[in-house]
Amino acid sequence: MDGHPFPMQLVRLKLFEKYNKKPKLIIQNVDFSSLLRPNGQYNKKQFLPFLHENLLKNELKKEGVTEAELNIPLRFYVSEWRMTWEVFTRPSTPNIRYKGYEGNNADWNGSEFDKILLGDSLVAKREPEIVALFDSYLSYCKENDIQVILVFTPQYIKATEFTKNWDGEMQLYHNFAEKYDIPFLDYTHDAICNDTTYFYNATHLNKKGAELFTLKLANDIKEQNFIPPPP
Repeated sequence: MDGHPFPMQLVRLKLFEKYNKKPKLIIQNVDFSSLLRPNGQYNKKQFLPFLHENLLKNELKKEGVTEAELNIPLRFYVSEWRMTWEVFTRPSTPNIRYKGYEGNNADWNGSEFDKILLGDSLVAKREPEIVALFDSYLSYCKENDIQVILVFTPQYIKATEFTKNWDGEMQLYHNFAEKYDIPFLDYTHDAICNDTTYFYNATHLNKKGAELFTLKLANDIKEQNFIPPPP
């Protein structure tokens, strides 16, 4: 699922549980935009196949998607002319994703970040409503024996250093980890964060970085025995 912070992630979990058994393990990515409500207009086309799900519809309403778009199927496609065109011109486009993953081969482009550096410090934000929702989610997982591992994935070190209230935001996640006795793997000062070779912008790893980090994360989880053995 592309570009949506925690509220929509929670919807995804609920839909997963609607059709499957409860998961035994959730590796929960967190960052400085996780505890906000996004603009639902971002990449809304990814939700098109699932608009029959009321859980999804209700969340999209909160994010600004209109009743007309949700209930008149063709209305949702009005602003998606490129996708509509591809349906008729390239019906057999191969799927290049693997289990949902598609690496980005782009090289580092720091032009937008350089503009940000010319201004005031970045300020990480959160919404109390979403913080409370995240808290209730962790409580639910604890009550249902779902192991959660919080992970703050690497971002370019200058982005971390330029964030004014970085310590306070990180402390929030440490507090959650302590409250629910769950691991918190913080990679904001990992060696990978110092090298733009592994990023295509200040907050996103490219394919090389993502695959290197994924291997590191898997090994760290294995070596630290965060996953309980099967009974």
